[in-house]
Amino acid sequence: MVAATKKVSLAQKLSDIAAAIGDKDPQKHSQAIKFPYHAARDVYGWWRPLLHEKGIVLVPSVRDTTVQSVELPRSGGGTRMTFLTTIVMDFMFIDTETGESLTGSAVGHGEDPADKGSGKAMTYAQKSFLLGFGMNGADTDVEAVPSEPQESTAVQNARQSRNNGRVRVEPSNIEGIERGGRSTNATDVQVQRVRALVAQNHLDMVKFNSVIETVCGEGLDLPSDPEDVGPFVRNYLSELSAERIGELIQYLEAMSDKE
Repeated sequence: MVAATKKVSLAQKLSDIAAAIGDKDPQKHSQAIKFPYHAARDVYGWWRPLLHEKGIVLVPSVRDTTVQSVELPRSGGGTRMTFLTTIVMDFMFIDTETGESLTGSAVGHGEDPADKGSGKAMTYAQKSFLLGFGMNGADTDVEAVPSEPQESTAVQNARQSRNNGRVRVEPSNIEGIERGGRSTNATDVQVQRVRALVAQNHLDMVKFNSVIETVCGEGLDLPSDPEDVGPFVRNYLSELSAERIGELIQYLEAMSDKE
């Protein structure tokens, strides 16, 4: 008589997959964006074969979408209109062997002046969900940093919606965006632009701090622990005014033009 094989629970299978993936350091993926980050294709690549091997499928669904128009300054002067899409997504792991399921959720943001914002937001949400679920990000990842304050408000608004799949198009209602769309606080897009320019100009933190002192009038008293420096600087940038961070971007872009 053959003994029945004990079935492994879905939770255990997912735990085994996360352990097999282990810690993953972010990589540099392009010449244009020189800071390391976890690309979606990397995260999918870690999970896809192991999920398929164990007969597990991941089913995403959109719970809520918010589209907000935002007016941002151009580096060469003037402003441009763009759209910030915030998507709240639910994810369900389904074990095809046992029929078990586990669910979770994540929020994604996508900025695009045309029609790609929702796709970017969905990719961001799924990548963030898998990174957080498996806790695989070993080092600071610029795209895994908690949302800036103005995005947090958008997330809270989206979470409060009870109409699944409802899309709201709202004019400039991000925290820090005044009527008419002009930003009073630094946006996530501007912060990311600064970080990209810092990498493009090959600035270490000492040199970047010197730039901050030149543009903003005083340098930063950086934390002694290197792991705290990145979050500290990102928080500082997010609290700058839109005008000030615009000046910082222009200064860094001028440095790039001289190279």
